[in-house]
Order: sequence, then C-alpha cells, then structure tokens
Amino acid sequence: MKKIIIIKFIFLNFTTILKSEIAFNLSCKGELTISGGHTGAVDSQFYFEDIKVYIDENKKVLETKTTTTNNWHLRGSRYIDKYNLKYNKDSILFNQKPNTQDGYKTSGFEGQISLISGMYFGRAVITEIKNNIKHYYKFNAQCEGHQNIYAFLNDE
Repeated sequence: MKKIIIIKFIFLNFTTILKSEIAFNLSCKGELTISGGHTGAVDSQFYFEDIKVYIDENKKVLETKTTTTNNWHLRGSRYIDKYNLKYNKDSILFNQKPNTQDGYKTSGFEGQISLISGMYFGRAVITEIKNNIKHYYKFNAQCEGHQNIYAFLNDE
C-alpha cells in the first residue's frame, strides 16, 4: 500500500510539472555573414535554426533550446531565465559568456528575437587561438511561430 501511495505521489507531481510549462516552436531562416579570417573576406550563406521556447502557466519564459541549426559558432544550445536569458512581452534576449573549445575562443554570443516581427539576429566573434585570427559572425533570420508566443505572453 505504501508503494502505491508513493507511485501515485510521483505520478501526480510529474503530471503537474508537465502541465505547468508549454513548449512553443520557432523555425528561423535567413542569412549568416562571416568576415575576417585568414583573407579578411566576407562570406554570406543560408542560415537556419529551430528553437523550442518553454513558458510556464504564469507567462514566465523559462528556457530556450536550439534543436537544429546549420552553424553553432561555439554557442550553447540552452538559454535559461536569470542566467543567460532575458525577456519581456515583445522580445527574447540571449547572452552567452566567452568560452574556449578545440583551439578556438569566442567573445560570447548576443542575440535577440522580436516576438512582434519574428526577426532574429545575433553575433559572435570567434578567434583561432593558435594564430590569433578573428572571425566575425552575424546572422539575421525571420522566424515562424513567434505570433503564438507573443499572443500567449500578451493574453490578459
């Protein structure tokens, strides 16, 4: 009997957690521009990113997770409220601290998604440590699905 009560308690808590947050999907497509490097050339290429945005029932943006992208540029895939994610009813802002990985270092990452227009832009500077050569990454993309987030956050 005690085991059944414990199992019911765990199940109820788990389902409460599941019901308390909603996942929204963003699908973003645009252009990535990379400049600098060995030659200083500017290269533009297609850019895409799919993001899940988790919001609780109190309209608090808890977290975002990048599920797919064609260019990570040393970014993390998760941004968490009060750590590296800020938001208001009109936009979501990302900020990642500098890091080093596999002979490269990044000055960090800054990005923003407008929930009104769906425009997503971001930038990072990545340096090849061995040769001290900098690469400048900037992207601009249009996201689909932003209207659902905007409507949810702004529904009185």
